[in-house]
Amino acid sequence: MQTLQTSDGVSTPEVERHPGQTRRRRLSQVIATASPYWLAAAGMTATVAFASTVHGRVPFGSGVAVALLTVAALVDVSERRLPDAIVGAAAMAFAVCIGLETATGKTEVSVVELTAGVAAFGGPLFVVHLVTPSAMGFGD
Repeated sequence: MQTLQTSDGVSTPEVERHPGQTRRRRLSQVIATASPYWLAAAGMTATVAFASTVHGRVPFGSGVAVALLTVAALVDVSERRLPDAIVGAAAMAFAVCIGLETATGKTEVSVVELTAGVAAFGGPLFVVHLVTPSAMGFGD
């Protein structure tokens, strides 16, 4: 087993998992060592995601999900993995917010439109995963 030098300068033994995959770092370590450009891009993306919900055409749940997924993107850039906990939290936040918005009548987006959006963006990724599972992790 070889020793790896992490970006924070600490030598750690490689954890035996998949070939080429190293020890997972805490989210705080990922953010602390991220490039300022990636942090700025993530901050701007989250800001635009929330700002786009102001007029009600984009559901607030979408803004919350995109903001959470920007954090997942920082981890992906740094470690080449998408953390299931963050992706799951984004999906759950989206579902809860959309449910509340629909129940209170605060969104103009119908269930059909939401389903079509999910199918349009997630469908091709799902097909790629089914055809060639090694080409894309199911979390991607």
